[in-house]
Amino acid sequence: MEVAVKIPVLFFGVFLFMASPCHSQAEDILSVEGFTGLGPVGEVAEGKPENRQEAITILAAPGENSFAQARRTYEQAVDPRFGLIPSVRIERSGLKRIIQLGEIMGAMKPPLPSPEKYIAARFYQEASASLASQGSGRAILTDDLQRSTRQYTFQSAARSGAPRGEEIYFFKCWMCHNQYTVKAGTPAPLLKDLFQRPRLSDGRPVTDENVAAKIRNGGPGMPAYRYTLNDADIADLITYVREGKCCFEGDEPPPNPWYRAKAEPSAELQVTNNLNGGPRGAVREASGNPLEGIMVQLIWQETSIRTTVYSNEAGRYEFPQLPAGTYTLRIARPLEFKPYRRESVQINGANQLQEIVLERVSDSELLPTTVDIAGQLSGAEWLMNLSGTSQEKRLFVRTCNWCHAYQLTFRTRYDEHGWRQVIDRMTHYA
Repeated sequence: MEVAVKIPVLFFGVFLFMASPCHSQAEDILSVEGFTGLGPVGEVAEGKPENRQEAITILAAPGENSFAQARRTYEQAVDPRFGLIPSVRIERSGLKRIIQLGEIMGAMKPPLPSPEKYIAARFYQEASASLASQGSGRAILTDDLQRSTRQYTFQSAARSGAPRGEEIYFFKCWMCHNQYTVKAGTPAPLLKDLFQRPRLSDGRPVTDENVAAKIRNGGPGMPAYRYTLNDADIADLITYVREGKCCFEGDEPPPNPWYRAKAEPSAELQVTNNLNGGPRGAVREASGNPLEGIMVQLIWQETSIRTTVYSNEAGRYEFPQLPAGTYTLRIARPLEFKPYRRESVQINGANQLQEIVLERVSDSELLPTTVDIAGQLSGAEWLMNLSGTSQEKRLFVRTCNWCHAYQLTFRTRYDEHGWRQVIDRMTHYA
């Protein structure tokens, strides 16, 4: 898949664009083919682009940037220490893709400006959020209250660090490295105090680099996770193991730090015979049509308790009676619509809430493949989007669905050796 990501260099006042290297040389403004790799921090990869001066001249062309600024911007773009890919390109075709992406997202309307005139940063956040999951970093979520997307990106506990690593450990490591499978005879060792040991099972010293390589490449009895975990995932996982908090036992996931309910809240939520009589309102799309079946949600800020109702055929919804207080109003599963959220909504009785107007993310039935949308898909929708015959899908449903949720299964990738290890574990140590 060819992508174009816009990288802001805020303190230079100029913006760089990364694009796929699969284009003719005539289109290229900046071609960095001489770099051999990112390398560790502090190490600059060898090789310099041949068209350095031409690229600096073009960066300074808009007239708002001096040659000194353009030169510094250029050096930051191609310096591997700043995390850009080795084959960075600044090219007109890349600019054109960013403009087209803006049109798809509804941020720009025809006629579209020419790439040469396009230097604004208005879609950077949306574009990076859409494409982040295809790189080596942590996905940027458009709506951080979308729990399904947090689960999809292993960000339910935290956005980064040891708490996120614990979540990844639960989903990717625990099923083999636990006391139950050890008793059953698995060769997978427990990982507690791993960094206190002198060597790994393959004889190499226990270092961050060697542990990361083991996770990526696997071994005779371990799948290679380079197909399903990116660099940021592995870094968070190693942080969790190294900090000495690894590893919890039992079959329950780690506690959720987002849960804020108090032992004695200021008001009680009536849970019986309470179906209506609370806040109410209506939801429609931008064209004016009422929307049926939309999940409208209020989150009580004091406890984080979520109450969700559905809109009817007229687009109207009504909540049960809720404790007075401050709430967040949002759409619980926008999917084909852009996320909607209003903070600090005061609820006291049967409030009439402001009308909710939703904008579609696409003009067709086909939705863009963003991490925000993938995280909201149901199991049936995941299955429907897969290629294959109905017989193949039925085989999967009848043999795998008894234990496995579709989402985790379909997003997990291994090579043939890895899948053989997974099947061996399920048949012998489950």
